Amino acid sequence: MSSAIEPLLNAIAASPFRVAPDAEEQLAAVIAGHRVTLEFGDEPTLFAKFVPSRAVVRLGTPFLEVLWAASYSFIVIFDEYEQANKRKDEYFHVGASHRTAIAYSLHRQLLEAHIAKIRIPWPLPELSPVRFPAPDTDGHVANELFLTAVSWLIHHEIAHARLDHGELETVESVLQESDADRAATDWVCRDTTESGPLFKRALGIACANLHLLAYDLQQNRTRWTTHPPTYERLLVNLDRIGLEDNHKVYAFGFVLLEILLAHHGIGVTVDRTVSFHEMLANACFTVRDLGAA
Repeated sequence: MSSAIEPLLNAIAASPFRVAPDAEEQLAAVIAGHRVTLEFGDEPTLFAKFVPSRAVVRLGTPFLEVLWAASYSFIVIFDEYEQANKRKDEYFHVGASHRTAIAYSLHRQLLEAHIAKIRIPWPLPELSPVRFPAPDTDGHVANELFLTAVSWLIHHEIAHARLDHGELETVESVLQESDADRAATDWVCRDTTESGPLFKRALGIACANLHLLAYDLQQNRTRWTTHPPTYERLLVNLDRIGLEDNHKVYAFGFVLLEILLAHHGIGVTVDRTVSFHEMLANACFTVRDLGAA
């Protein structure tokens, strides 16, 4: 089965360079020095992986399909949530508008099929990825968020090469994954203090980690294995950027994590008078406590 993400494969390959354009030459030197290549596969178990023996970063196209749907869903839901806040609505319902309902449905269908290792036809052709969507449309914004999230995931895998990491399945692998996270976040957010570019890059990092967290919650997987817990990665990587406690990215992370938890019938007890950072932290602690229970 061909992949709906195919129109974006070239853009995905270019995304590690585009996300931090001032560091293009340094990245090219890293890739050449370590002979890193990029490879796409259609295995249902393939997410994003660096294979040291071949110096190749492998990305699964089914995984990327779900990430695009997540990017579309997350940005649409957050936009509608902000509008509801401005109207001072008492409640926010994901299914209250056609726009959020179909975006949410697309993400859930693809996520659940991928976890079940089932390839399904793209559920909503009218919401499928295209290379050059009209500017300022939901599809355009989703592409930008998706490519920024992908770039962080690829930089995480490239960091394994830069840091000379081997293939491990032990506690040490968790340390290596944390090191790769830090290296990827530093690279993606390097050389910019401008609010616009930094916001976009931070939003992409949040999206990538929320995407992975959706898998964890769907599979009731809240403890670490070869990676640190995803709720921890979400908070630690955003904190590393150095954002203010009430930065909009923390609000984005909290709103989407609260919705992901609500899908599984899990409520978040949080004081909404505190900073967005503290609200997100409390939501992450809710996920942590699920594992402890």
